[in-house]
Amino acid sequence: MNNLKRYLSGICAILFLSVSNIYAQSEVSMDRVDLDPDIKYGSLPNGFTYYIKHLDGPSKKMKVRLYIKVGNHNEGPGQLDFAHALEHLAFKCSKDFPVNLLDDPVLLSRLGMDSGDIFGQTTAMATWYSFDVPNGNREALDTALNWFQNISDLDLNARSINKEKGPLRQEQIYRQGDDLSGFFARTRMQSSLFPCKQDFSNFFEANKTFAPYALIDFYKKWYRPDRMAVVIVGDTTNMGDVEDRIKFHFSGIEPHRSAINTVDCIKEYLESPDQFNVQQILGKVDVPNSQTVNIYLYMRDKRTLELKGTWEGLQRNVIWEMLEKLINLRCEQVGSDYGAYYSANNVAPNVIAPAQLVEIRAAEGQEESAIKNVTKIIMQAKEFGFGQKEWAQVKNESLEALDIGANSNLAYWMQQLENYLVHGIAIPNKKNLKLQHWLSKLSLEEFNAMAKGYLSETPNDIGIVVPSGENRSMFSEVQVRNWISEMIKEGVGKPVDVEVPSSLMSDKEISQLSPIGYMDKVNDHIGTKELVLDNGVRVILQNVEHSLTRDKDKISIHGFRPYGASCFPEEDYFSAINAPHIVSNSGVGKMDKFQLNRFLENTSLWQGVNPYVNYNESGIKGTASKEDLETLFQLIFLYVVQPRKDIRAFDDWKSTEEQRYFDPTYSVIQEDFNVLIRKFIGDYSKIPQGTIGYNGIEKTNMERALNIYRQLIGNATDYTFMISGDFSTETITLLVQKYLGNLPSKSEVISCTTTGSEVEIPKGPLYREFYVSDLDASYEMKSVRYSLNYVVNANNINNWREQINMEVLGSLMNSKIQALRYSEEAAIYNVWALTKFDRESMFYTFQMQLDCVPEELEGLRKMCKEFVSDLKKEGFDKERFNEVIVNRILPKYSAQKQSLYKVYLKTYHHYKYGESWVAIPEIERYIKSLNLKDIQNTAKKYLKDKNLFEFVLKEDNSLP
Repeated sequence: MNNLKRYLSGICAILFLSVSNIYAQSEVSMDRVDLDPDIKYGSLPNGFTYYIKHLDGPSKKMKVRLYIKVGNHNEGPGQLDFAHALEHLAFKCSKDFPVNLLDDPVLLSRLGMDSGDIFGQTTAMATWYSFDVPNGNREALDTALNWFQNISDLDLNARSINKEKGPLRQEQIYRQGDDLSGFFARTRMQSSLFPCKQDFSNFFEANKTFAPYALIDFYKKWYRPDRMAVVIVGDTTNMGDVEDRIKFHFSGIEPHRSAINTVDCIKEYLESPDQFNVQQILGKVDVPNSQTVNIYLYMRDKRTLELKGTWEGLQRNVIWEMLEKLINLRCEQVGSDYGAYYSANNVAPNVIAPAQLVEIRAAEGQEESAIKNVTKIIMQAKEFGFGQKEWAQVKNESLEALDIGANSNLAYWMQQLENYLVHGIAIPNKKNLKLQHWLSKLSLEEFNAMAKGYLSETPNDIGIVVPSGENRSMFSEVQVRNWISEMIKEGVGKPVDVEVPSSLMSDKEISQLSPIGYMDKVNDHIGTKELVLDNGVRVILQNVEHSLTRDKDKISIHGFRPYGASCFPEEDYFSAINAPHIVSNSGVGKMDKFQLNRFLENTSLWQGVNPYVNYNESGIKGTASKEDLETLFQLIFLYVVQPRKDIRAFDDWKSTEEQRYFDPTYSVIQEDFNVLIRKFIGDYSKIPQGTIGYNGIEKTNMERALNIYRQLIGNATDYTFMISGDFSTETITLLVQKYLGNLPSKSEVISCTTTGSEVEIPKGPLYREFYVSDLDASYEMKSVRYSLNYVVNANNINNWREQINMEVLGSLMNSKIQALRYSEEAAIYNVWALTKFDRESMFYTFQMQLDCVPEELEGLRKMCKEFVSDLKKEGFDKERFNEVIVNRILPKYSAQKQSLYKVYLKTYHHYKYGESWVAIPEIERYIKSLNLKDIQNTAKKYLKDKNLFEFVLKEDNSLP
């Protein structure tokens, strides 16, 4: 009945729109001249709009999104996280999809899609839902539009809403990880400075206590057709049919008669008095804590908002993006010394936050100096402008970013349309081409004149976040603003240009490296050429044509030796594994780290090379373009032969690593859990980070570390270098003779445990709890982390079929266990499964892991075990199996998906572990031959009780 009603409404609308849409289009052409005419725009009588951008190209899918103009900024008192909650519920309360779309392998397989094609996201001013459909698949497009129509009429109820509160809490815990207290402090600070910014400090209480009817009222208020739009980007060859489908699905949505009184948060911010706020991180104070103070300086920029729909506004955005990069380059140069007491990052204003932001991270007691130095950088830029060299670098980068060829892709146009639809940013005809033409003619003098008008050294708003235990009353608004005023009164001189080295090695040093002789042989089976240099170094040349990989013009070098940290006493363990990082922080040859970085920053080697020491292996890796190939060889040579010793660099490394623990780029909680599990099993093949790695900093001795580095990485004996890429064998051979041939071979013998040492796995089944309180970690856990593992020794390195079977098993279970994210019985946010084959320790691991609230642990433990039991008894359903094989496994091994890294890795496994070389077609044939019974048998073979280990990580043993 609902479909019939929508059909009749759609027919009426189509007849009406044949006239009204002509008017709508003409109205757009008059009033919205900023919309590219190649973008098809339409508006239905109920206010629903749509935008379609046709693109020809290699993409096999079309991006389809539904936007609703409601986000975090629209939440009022008592509505914390409401927009985000609705985004979750749209996947679970749609009437025509009783099975969650993300866990419906039957439907996804039929549509030629996978769960990665469907997504939702909540932002400050909008919520969007994506459904990427295969080109030309009308059923998939109809499914997307049908789901979007369902989102306008969700079946919200108290039971579903209350059930979703748990996943919302878990997502917050998972996303913020060990920085939950810092996140709360930042939101308290931001909410005091900016209207409509929410304070999340009371999130958990608000989440538990909000009434379902309040969320339903919020939904009814905002999810209305005049705030909705469909955006489609891709191969829409039959544009008329796509439009008809949109009109059919959305014309029947009842319009809202009443207008919404919205608050203009951004205008309110710009018109408000200047603000100042200090917040303290509230967390553990009985463990070592970060003493970094975060300072946020905001310089308001009204013009960014005023000009957002104009050509001048687009040009202003480009100028601001360039200023952001240039000021950050200046900040990096000023901090180019060991023991730097502050760092700073500059962010350009935008339509959501129309204020230039300078974020400063200062060591305790250095806040005044840091603020004055950053003020000085901005003053110098405003008064004297920028130099030709830095200007040329950033201008070229901006011109490349505006290249119309690079930006003619689905993601680019979807972002452009989102900016237009949600934020009113112009998309005029030939936007990038015109901006590129304008920028190419812009002179440095003109740019510097514009910068003078854009930049302000005096912030309007100041926010400060101090660590736990710090007295926040030590910062007053008068005091901080006086620091800035004093710097302005003092005045500044012109910035001093930092010298950039002209070469890594001198001509004299290079001339002393005479090419060394070698013996060679060809491995016809795998297409490599092997050289054995006179100094004993073995070199494997793997010439890979560009047509066989997705990488262009890249050459990779990896040198490795079969010795690692296991070669040294236990007390030297952290000195060994940290040795390469200490050297990298010190530099090589005559250059410290900062000089080296300045030399490399404009090359393909801007990330340098990576020396490493693992438990049973050490070596060095690097990748460069052909133009920088000799530089790559020189850099490897210097890292092996001439590592620098610098006590200041060592102390700087220690303080940097300590700070990295408190401000990580990874999940410390996840890493701590992984390290504890590996330690229990007896697996030392991976280098620990997290709390154990942090505690190892003080156990690291500089002298011992450098001595171990020289023994492991600085000795050419038993080195194998693999060189992969599309190169001239003659050119490579000459470089190999000159640089690798002159690496020193030393007679000292290292005797230690080497690769392939099998781990003696404890006997299961076992259950073990770990406690954060025992780790003396810097964080508190609000949830419980659970891991179900089956661990079993692998007897044959060459049983590649078994490895693939296990990989399929893990992917299938991951697909299956995701149902826990969407089930009504036990909805949780962070859950996954996988299988791993550890070549170093020769064992398979099947793992299921999740986060949950403590009271749900026992039920979820039981459910995970039932999943495994059902798998061994009944296997997986055919549709899920087909979806995983087609969308997950086959693409990984497809010849078309082979990157340079994948090709190299296969060769590395062959030479390092003695793995058989198996051709891609043979692997593909085997994968296609697999059936459900094969995977079920694999599960029965490995998922036995004697191989079962259950691990739990919780705050302390007082939790249930």
